[in-house]
Amino acid sequence: MERHVNLSKKRAVGTGFDTNDRKVAIEEGKKLKAKTAQEIVEEFLETLPNPDDIFKMVVFSLAKGDTEKAMALTKTFEVAASLLFSENDAETAAKNMLRAASELAQKIAKKNNTPLN
Repeated sequence: MERHVNLSKKRAVGTGFDTNDRKVAIEEGKKLKAKTAQEIVEEFLETLPNPDDIFKMVVFSLAKGDTEKAMALTKTFEVAASLLFSENDAETAAKNMLRAASELAQKIAKKNNTPLN
């Protein structure tokens, strides 16, 4: 990705940032340092869709034949679960969620007479 640079701005020596970008980055860094790991995890979890919504999105993605999106959503679910549970439990939960979503997607496809890819 090409970055357009306004050459009239003062440049911070050797950083690739203009001085305003650098100030913003330093302030953001200070804010992050002040947060505990638990707070960062909680904020991350708040940005994710709720597990029921992820499940629904996986089901509909599979029903439409979009397995790539379904797998990406499943990985998102697994990452979120690994922040709350052990890695093995998170992986198991993701596999179980994907299996249930796949079964439901097959039922939807069968009902609508549309084969899954």
